[in-house]
Amino acid sequence: MGVYIFLLVFIISMLVIHEKLFDLNANNGITLSKRDTSLKKMSFISVFLTLGLFSAFRDGIGIDYISYIMHIERIAMGLPNYMEPGFQYLAKFIMYITKDPRMVIGAASIITSFFYVSAIYKQSNNIKFSVFLFLTWGYYFFTFNTIRNYLALSIVIYAIVYLFDRKYFKFIFGILIAALFHKSALICLPLYFIASKKINKQTYLLIAMSSLLLFFLKDLLRDVAFWIYPQYEGTVYDTGRISIFNILKSSVVLFYGVMYYSKIKADIKLRTYFNLNFFSLIIYTSLYWLPEISRIGFYFNIVSIFLIPNLTILIKKRDRMIINLLIYSFSIIIFVLLMRSFYAPNIKLLPYNSWLF
Repeated sequence: MGVYIFLLVFIISMLVIHEKLFDLNANNGITLSKRDTSLKKMSFISVFLTLGLFSAFRDGIGIDYISYIMHIERIAMGLPNYMEPGFQYLAKFIMYITKDPRMVIGAASIITSFFYVSAIYKQSNNIKFSVFLFLTWGYYFFTFNTIRNYLALSIVIYAIVYLFDRKYFKFIFGILIAALFHKSALICLPLYFIASKKINKQTYLLIAMSSLLLFFLKDLLRDVAFWIYPQYEGTVYDTGRISIFNILKSSVVLFYGVMYYSKIKADIKLRTYFNLNFFSLIIYTSLYWLPEISRIGFYFNIVSIFLIPNLTILIKKRDRMIINLLIYSFSIIIFVLLMRSFYAPNIKLLPYNSWLF
């Protein structure tokens, strides 16, 4: 646990220094000086490399690490494999060069961290706050598990800026690239477009009420899920457990958004983030019986790391101080609870080991 706490303190301390040196958070059309532009790039590189290499150098971390090693070796030998073509081509390329399956996991970690950190630097108006949430809410550490899924997710949240800019072809292209690594990314094509639209109160209520029907479609939806991912049926992933942490996080974000909805509804970015969190709560409460539903839910609640900082900066200074105190306190509690859960045999994100030493 100590090494993860050190990583959090190190990254946030580094970003505090960056904020003192230059305008780190100029993401609102402000033209940076040449000096500040260069310094912001250096800040991005330092955060990206720290997170990317920390993930890349891990050894045996995660419930599926050993399984990935075996699948990568099978891919390199040309044996049949269920993994998506994007990951297979990446594995073949890295294995052709290094013959070491750990290097494939390392390369995937670097790519994943690059897109996550890039998305934060492009979309957040408070980069330090977003990185803090990225770490304390567990999103970064969860990338150590289900490698393909989180690589795809990182590409999706990077591509969402094209949706905001109405560059729909680029957004669709980004989702299709993500689907080459995990086909679950395809669910973002319809739902991200829907989330970007204005939704009235009656529609929110209708969606919430309609979600109750999902319980009656349980058998059908499970059949569809296992047709797409037959390898999960009857495994440790098929537990039907409710994700309390994710329901709690989605609920907190939605409650915060409802409090300041007047600031959200007119802004396409905030509105999209809010609606995606609404969808995530529906998923976690109504589809919990699907195997590894948290993987799907993360496509929708990951944007909390943008919504919270970008909304907080818009509210009155006095209220902002209180909100910051509450969110930082809540996040620390979540972080501690997550760290304790990481030792569980069905998660295996602690203790941290590295093949460097």
